[in-house]
Amino acid sequence: MNPTTFAVRDQQQDRAIIFIHGFSGESHSTFGMMPAFLAGNPALYEWDIHCFGYPTALRPDVTGVWAADPDLTTLAGFLTTALQELTFKRYRQFALVGHSMGGLVIQRALLDGSFAGKISHVILFGTPSNGLKKAGLGKLFKRQARDMDRDGAFIKLLRLDWTSRLGDKPPFTFRAVAGIRDEFVPRESSVDVFLPEYRSFINGNHLEIVKPELPTSDSLELLLNLLTTAAGRDSQLLAESVKRVNDLWGNRKNLSEREVEELVYGLEAAGREAEAIELLEGVADRSTNLTGVLAGRLKRRWLADPELHAADGPRAQELYRQAYVKANSIADHEQAFYNGINDAFMTLALGRETERVHAIAAEVLSHTFMSRKAQWARVTQGEAYLYLREPDTALLAYTEALKESWTPRELDSMKRQAVWAARLINDPDTERELQAIFDIQQ
Repeated sequence: MNPTTFAVRDQQQDRAIIFIHGFSGESHSTFGMMPAFLAGNPALYEWDIHCFGYPTALRPDVTGVWAADPDLTTLAGFLTTALQELTFKRYRQFALVGHSMGGLVIQRALLDGSFAGKISHVILFGTPSNGLKKAGLGKLFKRQARDMDRDGAFIKLLRLDWTSRLGDKPPFTFRAVAGIRDEFVPRESSVDVFLPEYRSFINGNHLEIVKPELPTSDSLELLLNLLTTAAGRDSQLLAESVKRVNDLWGNRKNLSEREVEELVYGLEAAGREAEAIELLEGVADRSTNLTGVLAGRLKRRWLADPELHAADGPRAQELYRQAYVKANSIADHEQAFYNGINDAFMTLALGRETERVHAIAAEVLSHTFMSRKAQWARVTQGEAYLYLREPDTALLAYTEALKESWTPRELDSMKRQAVWAARLINDPDTERELQAIFDIQQ
């Protein structure tokens, strides 16, 4: 398909509604009359409206001499570039509307780009946010189909990153929409992955839900309600959040520790991770807590791309070790077990001094037992027992920890660390059991 991007209406407004089509779709036909119906509604005259196109087709990829359709991470970069540097860079605010695979491209771009502060709405129609089981043999021939596979790396990382970065409640108007007759993307993938307040159901199959026949069709009514009724409130909240981040950033040399943490999380929510790291690096008298926060950002960046950010891994480990030594010396048990267990993890991940990991794990356990009220103590015990090669005790500790109340973001973080720990010690049997324990809880 021709990756055409075109304007339905461009009146040099400062806000834009951008439609992103799905697998084997194309910008001119996927959404039918939907963009035109919206353009004709007086309530949306202050919005420009565009359709964004990219290469996608049913034909198999033939790599090498011939061109092949790009994978979803590349497409997310394509959209990010358009939003930040090219076609749409002049806009102050975006509402992104995706269909099917286009919704995955939106989510990945939102996490990887630095335009999150401009987003007012994200609306996903029939998007397989939790992947598809029926990708089947297609994933052998199509990179895009491979990325939509439920058990593939793209979907797993997308869900982990979305939860860790945006949590349960995104800082913009968000809605996942399912067609009640959609046999291509089941509801457990399109909407059940999000909280009930972010789910909507409309009449139609996978294609019909974005091709309204009348201005009174379900999809149009839903879009208008989200773009108008909620726009004012959410824009106000967005403006307040951006102002708070900017105010803190302007006063960053005089912030309290609590305010530094607040600013770090605010910068990350706005897609400004590099500035968050810069802020933490500039704190001359970092506490063990802030040292661990900085180490965590470097660790995450290194895990995402160990080649591009090769220096971040050793740096993260050194910071964890510094914070652990300091917390250990002053008997700050919570900071000791948090930074200590991450020191052990990074030591294994980097292939360094593996014999020292047992000593760290044993010390960490003593801190968890002296800090019984800390919610993460039992989780840390589970990981420590993995490193001590006591898998049965580790599984018991995780099982007990999961009896506590956790947010989905915390559960994902806990599961990811536990599974990776099992892989680092090369224990596939325990990894499978950990997966089962967390799957039951989730």
